[in-house]
Amino acid sequence: MFPTGTAGVALLLLRLSVAATLLVIRVECCTFSLSWTTVAAVVLALGLCMGFLTPYCASLCGLVELLEVLVPGGVGRFIIVMSALQSVVVAMIGPGGYSVDSRIFGRQRLTFPPRRTPHAD
Repeated sequence: MFPTGTAGVALLLLRLSVAATLLVIRVECCTFSLSWTTVAAVVLALGLCMGFLTPYCASLCGLVELLEVLVPGGVGRFIIVMSALQSVVVAMIGPGGYSVDSRIFGRQRLTFPPRRTPHAD
């Protein structure tokens, strides 16, 4: 669930590209003023870059990007839809081994006590 190595690096790069695209779309579609939508986009992008609650951040990124399609005169719709699809992929695959999520929810060793056998009295 949290692959490392080449697959982990690929997932890190995918998360970074989704975060960067979200910010670029935000700058291109709207003026980059300090509004609540800009703050939300930056928080989502930081969450994706760090890999913190990745499925939720990626899902919200995809939703925000699809809402940008409604803004007239913005970035091309094809680019926005492709970025939203990338967000869905990140949400479905997960963050990878190089993320905060892997440190919080990652591989854990479970040890079970030995089974007790019933006694015949």
